[in-house]
Amino acid sequence: MCIRDRLGPGAVLGVVGIYGDDVASATVVADETCRAIEIDRRGIDELAVRSPEAAGRLHRHLAGVLSDRLLAANRTLDAFRAADAEPE
Repeated sequence: MCIRDRLGPGAVLGVVGIYGDDVASATVVADETCRAIEIDRRGIDELAVRSPEAAGRLHRHLAGVLSDRLLAANRTLDAFRAADAEPE
């Protein structure tokens, strides 16, 4: 197992699975007792019926999480490209 990241309170996991049909891209293992809330696509759809405003806030939050992760991935790729471009 490769530890890629350590997450703390308020971490959001599985966002891609909410919006896409991909299988999980990661496995999460807690190294201490924690509380988690599971919200699947159907749960979000039900929230949209009961409280469209809350669903909208949730979607905006999840979009922000995805945006932050994409920007971080782009920075990592840029760093690899810069390292490859350096003369040896």
